[in-house]
Amino acid sequence: QGLTERIGRITGELRDFARKSDGPPVPVQLAQAISGTRLLIGSRTRSSAPAMAIDSSGVPETLAVLTDRTRVEQVLVNLLQNALEAGAARVLITAAPEGDGRSVAIRVQDDGPGILPAIAAALFTPFQTSKPTGLGLGLVIARDICRAMGGDLVLEAADIGSRFRITLPAVPA
Repeated sequence: QGLTERIGRITGELRDFARKSDGPPVPVQLAQAISGTRLLIGSRTRSSAPAMAIDSSGVPETLAVLTDRTRVEQVLVNLLQNALEAGAARVLITAAPEGDGRSVAIRVQDDGPGILPAIAAALFTPFQTSKPTGLGLGLVIARDICRAMGGDLVLEAADIGSRFRITLPAVPA
């Protein structure tokens, strides 16, 4: 029965990833996408002990990316769920234009135990996981989603916890 459940979860994640967006990329205000993410994961963050706090005050209300809101929310839910499962009590989300202004960098930093170097080396490899019941697909799928939207997802060095950087195309001026 354990194998059947595992296959069911893998199939569900792959089905979610395979869903195509309804149309071309559109301007998405990051603050609104983060609010949507909070709604999606809210009950899990409130029921964790202690409740995980999400601080997105570092995301300007008017900052927008050219993408699909549902896909951005999928990536953020994955990162927040991972932080929650790692025991993080606080997550900081910041965003700012990057480089020449053609992209936006979104950073998701948690105060959890961090990612060991041996695990970090295979973090985006399918079916590699440090979780006892993990599938090893969440971050792989999240990175693929970002790349399909014209951006990327990478792990950055952090003094405390884990920090991921999502890059997405900026809305042209």
